Amino acid sequence: PIWDTLLPSFGKYLGSDVLRLPTLNILYTLLSRGDPELIHTLSRNKDVSLGLCDTLFGICAKMNILSRDPGDLMVVGVVGLLSQHHPPSQSNFIDLGVLDLGVQAITQVDKHIQAIRLACPGKENAKPRAMGKPRKGKTKKGGILAESDILELAKAMSCVVYMISGCTVGSTSAPRHLLDLGIIPIFSHIWSLHSSNILLINSILKFLSVMLDAGGSPVFKEVASERSLLGHVVDAAKKAVQFSTHPLTSLKAVLFETLCVVGRNDECLTFIWKSGLISLFPKLEEVKADPSKAELWAKFFVHVGYSTFGRNNLLSIPHIMDVLLVLPGPYKCDVLMILRSLVMNSKLHPKLFANEKFLGYLLDGIVPTKVQQTVLVLQILYSLILLSNKAKSLLRCSGSDQALGKLDLFLKKRNEASISNHYRELLLIYE
Repeated sequence: PIWDTLLPSFGKYLGSDVLRLPTLNILYTLLSRGDPELIHTLSRNKDVSLGLCDTLFGICAKMNILSRDPGDLMVVGVVGLLSQHHPPSQSNFIDLGVLDLGVQAITQVDKHIQAIRLACPGKENAKPRAMGKPRKGKTKKGGILAESDILELAKAMSCVVYMISGCTVGSTSAPRHLLDLGIIPIFSHIWSLHSSNILLINSILKFLSVMLDAGGSPVFKEVASERSLLGHVVDAAKKAVQFSTHPLTSLKAVLFETLCVVGRNDECLTFIWKSGLISLFPKLEEVKADPSKAELWAKFFVHVGYSTFGRNNLLSIPHIMDVLLVLPGPYKCDVLMILRSLVMNSKLHPKLFANEKFLGYLLDGIVPTKVQQTVLVLQILYSLILLSNKAKSLLRCSGSDQALGKLDLFLKKRNEASISNHYRELLLIYE
């Protein structure tokens, strides 16, 4: 394969001032596309892979992120991609100190931006100048500044955030090391200064999700105790929901994805609940007119249902059952996953049964050709009957015998293993 021949030479090419940028461009393009041959070669040829890591680290160690040199920004991107596509390289990057370099670069850029703001007040929100236009504004030293300097530096910072995010994917040691470096308060501070910079906020949100996924309990604990960053995320989500023209509205999906991860922790979820975000859950009339308004909420509530606090408090949201049960087919599995979490708490059954559409909605979901949906319904019915004495009689009154009878006929003609297994378990306690 071509990469067996080329990769060993890449270290030499990266050491050349002339060939460095073209080589980085090739690596970045192929890694961003997930080129299978390149990734396979990196995976099975550890010596070459680690050699490449060493070379890239050498470039990182010499880079001056403040110069915004294309080569420096490109190497940052390559390191991030290489870490994501080839996890064994992560430990090497950590040992080499790439995470430390990344955090130092972020801090360095932040201090430089603050110096620009002090020297040139009011320029932080200025629009980027057109190419070729003269630069405006003088520093205290009399030098000339571009109005777009802060935006360009923030872009460089977002590249570094992407790099350390890549080095964190799937790693248990990287999140702990970053916590030791104080990354959570650093990002909280940066967010407060750049709350309208969509590119930078987007990179911080994605990094936070990656770090929480990889780091688990210690990271959740830090985010819960250092609440300013979590507060920024929640405030941004509130603005994105409330104002259709707000700059942060474009990040609404990313904000909710981050909240889905953060919401797995009871302490973090309690903070989110008390923040007032939940009060912005759309009204029934709004959802009937436009079901997509509840799409992100439904996905968020799926994750909320995994926590004890979430299960105990979901039904306290006004009209939530009415809203969930009117959502059309594309949202059915999300709704069923929420209901599956709720039925695990028998104390909530009276509230669920009180909704006259609840049982009918479940039985309508038994569609054998939709395997995941049908399995979810069977799991819910099993939990209801197992945990509630009234469930069986209420289900029969709602037509469960007929619905299960149709399912039985289908399974006799066509064996669908995943459905059959759950159906047999249900019959053991239903008949």
